[in-house]
Amino acid sequence: MKKNTLIFILFIFSVFNIKSQSLLPNKYGIKFGIEIANINSIPEEYVKNISVNPNIGFSGGICIQIPFNQKWKLNTEILYTQKSLSFNYDYKHDYLLNSRDMYKTTNDMVLSYASLNPILSFPITTKFKLNFGPTIGFLINSDYTYSESPENILLQDKGEFKEQNLDIGVNFGISYNLTESLMIDLRNYTGLTEIGKISTPIDILSDSHSYTFKNKSFNLGFIYLF
Repeated sequence: MKKNTLIFILFIFSVFNIKSQSLLPNKYGIKFGIEIANINSIPEEYVKNISVNPNIGFSGGICIQIPFNQKWKLNTEILYTQKSLSFNYDYKHDYLLNSRDMYKTTNDMVLSYASLNPILSFPITTKFKLNFGPTIGFLINSDYTYSESPENILLQDKGEFKEQNLDIGVNFGISYNLTESLMIDLRNYTGLTEIGKISTPIDILSDSHSYTFKNKSFNLGFIYLF
């Protein structure tokens, strides 16, 4: 985690040292909004897929608008992003005497990232802009809770989530200028890298997993430039 924090700090210094090659001045601002998180879950062959319920999280931070010319701009954001969701899955526990019990689980997860988003912006009209670019997210906090019904008293282990510290993906969306300084931003994010694995109580016995996760989310944000 300390290594990821250092890398993120170096990214921040690199961004602030970027100078526009045009005569147009850089603009600085703040961004805040909501994050409706979801996941792409990839199940192993022997399990069915999970049921996901997106939750609403918060995002906010600073942004820097660097104009390349009158049309193309680089909007670099340094954000705290909270991805919150719930999901359910069932698992079975087989016994030696030809019997089987089924268990239903409820899982809640909140992943908090420090994200760097270098977003390219191109005007469609005088008000609307098309935006696209990557995200590099560094995990700063992971909160996972697990419960099951009925409780499996024969297994001491509970379901677990093993997270990855890095999330890399792509953004695509549009923004609308409400005023010269204030804009509304709509964006869809698709994660390209694995953010973690879910293991059922049965998986833990064999040191395996049932699901692999990738992030995806929808962001509604407001940007104010000074």
